[in-house]
Amino acid sequence: MLRTILDSSVVVIQLLLAFLPALRGAIMGQYKDKLDGHMAVITLQLTVLLCYFALRNIVDRNRSEALLRQISATHKDLGQLFLSRSEVIALHEEKFYAKFRTAVESAAKAVAISHLDTKPPVRRKGSEEAAYYKAFHELVRVRTNVRFQRIERVSPQKIAWLSELVKAHEGHHNFSLSCITSEPEKRKLPYVSVQIVDEETTFLVAIAEHYDPHTERDILIHDVKATSLWREYYKGLWSSALPVIEDGRLNAANWKLIQEKMGGI
Repeated sequence: MLRTILDSSVVVIQLLLAFLPALRGAIMGQYKDKLDGHMAVITLQLTVLLCYFALRNIVDRNRSEALLRQISATHKDLGQLFLSRSEVIALHEEKFYAKFRTAVESAAKAVAISHLDTKPPVRRKGSEEAAYYKAFHELVRVRTNVRFQRIERVSPQKIAWLSELVKAHEGHHNFSLSCITSEPEKRKLPYVSVQIVDEETTFLVAIAEHYDPHTERDILIHDVKATSLWREYYKGLWSSALPVIEDGRLNAANWKLIQEKMGGI
């Protein structure tokens, strides 16, 4: 409504400016002194021009604000479009660690990790896996706005690794660790090692016993709905695990049970 009134006012002033030359004689005829007549005409022209410029400024600003709102809405729609875009990619082990590290580094709210192998991370020197694990402790420390949850499967081979996690992250309010105990004879559990970053990214990870080193072993999923489903799966996995660190607070009794299970005491 306001925009229509402003546009109409601009048109009226433009018409008035167009007719001013024709009105010049009539205006000057009202004055005995020609100088006074010229001054009256000039004053009227300047007044109309100033009104015109003021209205044009308001109209242009109004249109600019409307355009900015439209651009903002378009960006939001594009963001939603990209967020809702589905993508599934098969990854080699090295590609997984490179992409997962990038995803964790750019996480906005939450990272959920599960490591269900009976063996600790290998961390071969110069590998992407080593680079990721080297960065992991620091990422938890500096990304205080991101909540990190980690599920680890307990086994005697992982005593040093789990002790490293506890030592590194006790006191970090954005970190929680839970452990799953199971029979160590079976390296492959009937569970999926799932990693989730925020609301749209899921990684499904195999374990070394069940993949050919020359083929893809992991799956990357970019999809909000799929990630929501895997998030529910992760919640179920988390609820069945024994909490060791909860928001940076060590549960000493549970940690002792885990150490006993691993044969560490």
